[in-house]
Amino acid sequence: MKVCAKKSSPNSQHNLGFVGEQQVAALLQRKGFTLLESNYRTRQGEVDLILCKADLYSFVEIKTRTKHFPEYSRVITLNKQRRIALAARHYLISKNISSNTYVIRFDVAFVINGVIEYIENAFCPS
Repeated sequence: MKVCAKKSSPNSQHNLGFVGEQQVAALLQRKGFTLLESNYRTRQGEVDLILCKADLYSFVEIKTRTKHFPEYSRVITLNKQRRIALAARHYLISKNISSNTYVIRFDVAFVINGVIEYIENAFCPS
């Protein structure tokens, strides 16, 4: 008899992602960051978390899973990076924040079963 694994529902995947975002936000807040936005969306793209600390703005993409990830480049594709960068640009313009005055960083957090792997400067959009 063939037994198929039950696929998780979109709602449970959403809940898993939400928990991962909360864990990463809490970690960064303990490190002195201020959470400015969560799930910032534009027509061009979305950023999971936007945080700041002194003169640094960090735009964070979070991937939460219950199993290990394939290699990083397959998870955060160039197209995904571009969409995150466009959403970040929209945010900066809407808040009148100059990249000449502040450091802008794109980070990625992988959350696997509650364990966070955080990569600062994970990518630099062109």
